[in-house]
Parts: sequence; structure tokens; C-alpha cells
Amino acid sequence: MATPDGVLAWRRHLLLLAGALLAACATPPPSTAPPTPAPSLASPAVRPQPAASAPPTSPSPALQLLPTSAASAIPPSPSPVEPLALRIRAAVDPPTPNAGTEFVLRLSVTNAGDRTAHGVFIATSGPWDRYTVLSIQPAGRFGRDAAGWHIVSPVEVPAGATRTVEVHARADQPSDEQLTFAVREADPGDLS
Repeated sequence: MATPDGVLAWRRHLLLLAGALLAACATPPPSTAPPTPAPSLASPAVRPQPAASAPPTSPSPALQLLPTSAASAIPPSPSPVEPLALRIRAAVDPPTPNAGTEFVLRLSVTNAGDRTAHGVFIATSGPWDRYTVLSIQPAGRFGRDAAGWHIVSPVEVPAGATRTVEVHARADQPSDEQLTFAVREADPGDLS
């Protein structure tokens, strides 16, 4: 555990670094613009203004703020998109498919968020190597990744709505194992 003196010394060091960084950001770059021409005698209203100079920097531990003009030149960082609260419910028709028969897996995705989900990524586990996926409706693809199997569909789920993705498959071998599902909004890279 750090001693109070060590914590204070560390804080002073961070403040010195922050002050030096802010002072460096506030110093204008050297000008490469050509010199301003002298005003003509015909226009007495034009008077040269003294150039604004940067405030002197000092290694003070006090936090210095950037001038408004310098702060407005820094672009705002993009805010990350908040993840949506999506829920999933699964139903199989028929409930216990026999080997060699086709079945439909209906995955109902409900959006409890406040904006539209632009596509869904459904992670799934279970004996998918014992089934053959025939199609996904309304659209989508089935694949395997490092974490297991997944279904990606571009279906949009508006806020407060439920949309269903149907997986049409065939049971190639009997299995008593359960399938599990988790859903999130698809990333743009998932849909490409």
C-alpha cells in the first residue's frame, strides 16, 4: 500500500505532466504566413494589431486550462455507441426433431433499448455439428468462429419491438444436448 507522501508525490508529478502538456498545446505553432503588408495611407482605419502572445509557462503543479480558441481546435472524440438491451427467446418446431427430419428454429429477438438495432449477432452453443442448416429467414448466415457457432442477420429490430429470425435445419444425428443462445446487436463488420 502506498504511503500518503508517495501518493501526494505521484499526484504532483501527474499534475506537472498535465500542466506541461497543456502549456505545450496552448503555444501557437511558428507562423509560416508571409508578413502582413503595411497599411496604405489611403485607409487610415486599418491599423496593425499586436500579435497575441502565449502566456509564460511555469512548472506549477496547478492545472492550467486551454484558452477557448485552442480548445475549440481540438475535435471532440466520438462517443461509443451504447450497447442495446436485447433479449432472445427460442422455439423449435417440432419440439423434438428426429434424425433425418427437418425442423424450424424460431429465434425471437426483443429490443428493450431506445434505438433501432441494425442487425443481430446470435451466439449459440450445442451440437450444431449434428445438424445441417438449410436456410435462414428473412436473411442471414450461419458460421463457426473461435468461440463456437453464430448466426448473423441484417434484420432490424426497432426500439420496443420483436423480430423473428428462422433457422431451417435438418437433424442429421440424434442428440439430447441443449442449444443455448445469446444475442447482441451486430457490428458493421459482422454484416459484411
